[in-house]
Amino acid sequence: MFCIRGRELLFVTGSFPSSPAVQCRLFNRKRNIRELTESGRIDPELAKILSKGVAGVSPLEPDERIRFELLMRMWFTHWQGMHRQISVGAIDEELFNAWLPVIAFYARNPRVSEWLGSSRSALTPEFRAFLTQVAQPSGHTQT
Repeated sequence: MFCIRGRELLFVTGSFPSSPAVQCRLFNRKRNIRELTESGRIDPELAKILSKGVAGVSPLEPDERIRFELLMRMWFTHWQGMHRQISVGAIDEELFNAWLPVIAFYARNPRVSEWLGSSRSALTPEFRAFLTQVAQPSGHTQT
């Protein structure tokens, strides 16, 4: 794995929670989460596409559909990576569980659910099963 520290590009390995690799992943994850959460604020057009896509009232134009699906792919791929890292003990469940209400909101959305069910989403069977569980009306669950 590569990590940037200051102006250095580092190659780090390890599997213990206190290892440089995990610290690097957590740093990169914080940066990625910041990018995910700020994407709508930084790009007002993308925020409109997200709102229109989630509302599901009107059809998305072809270019809007592509951007909406790319945003969903970015978010769900990120969450899938976090879900996988829990299983190997690389991150604390509390971090992922904090995102469960957001994941459940999108997993329950009809337009997002349609995308999740398509081959375009390219998610692992394990994570798809998790999303099916999270999308149940009974509410989100802890990992």
